[in-house]
Amino acid sequence: MPEDTPSHNRIDKAIEVCQADFTAIIPCGIAVPSDESAFVERSLNPLLNNDRQSIAYELAESTPEYWGGVLPTSVLRSARRAHSHLPLKESLLAHHLEIRKPFLEEYPFQFDLALGVARQYEREGQWGDAARLYDFAARHYGNTLWVQTLKANALYHQSRWESAASLAEDLCRTAPTVARLLIAARARGKLNDFNAAAALYRRAEAILEGTDPHDPQGRQNPAVEKSAPLSKAAPRPQESFVWMS
Repeated sequence: MPEDTPSHNRIDKAIEVCQADFTAIIPCGIAVPSDESAFVERSLNPLLNNDRQSIAYELAESTPEYWGGVLPTSVLRSARRAHSHLPLKESLLAHHLEIRKPFLEEYPFQFDLALGVARQYEREGQWGDAARLYDFAARHYGNTLWVQTLKANALYHQSRWESAASLAEDLCRTAPTVARLLIAARARGKLNDFNAAAALYRRAEAILEGTDPHDPQGRQNPAVEKSAPLSKAAPRPQESFVWMS
């Protein structure tokens, strides 16, 4: 709502009886895209992850004419009681609050969003952009081993075979999986290092059969390993990739 006096009066009356921990000020007329369902959460998320009480997060679509934001109800109530003669935003500033819009990395659901965009890059054949986005996601949002595996796969499809092989092999030193070994093996093959590629393929096969001595999920009893048929190998989760030449 535009910052006129009647609007402020309505806000002041509402927050006096509000029992919620946080209040979102959403002005009528603010331009929010029709497909944006988390425009409040984008400002609420950094507030929930911030111990400071002296900050208010503007809505990303907020403008000087249509100002909106999210902040602790107790802080909003205190600011309005002390500065009710001022417009809403000015009363918060007079109460010594920092007011800013959330940074992109503070948005909620960023991990899922980053993966979705990276997958779209893959579908469009933009493997370099996908690799950079996977690297960003791994550094900022966790799930590092899995996301770096996706990065290694993207590097392979970008024809950066040495980088793909080195990254996949490094990941295998921590947690070997069939997908990582196959990425490394295919990349080594592209580099004409066929002995290394063959060794990587053999280790991937051993993991699938449950006979890799370095695999913590493989069978540990040598007698069982010799006698058990391949179909009895313990099931294990593996990453899935669509291999493209």
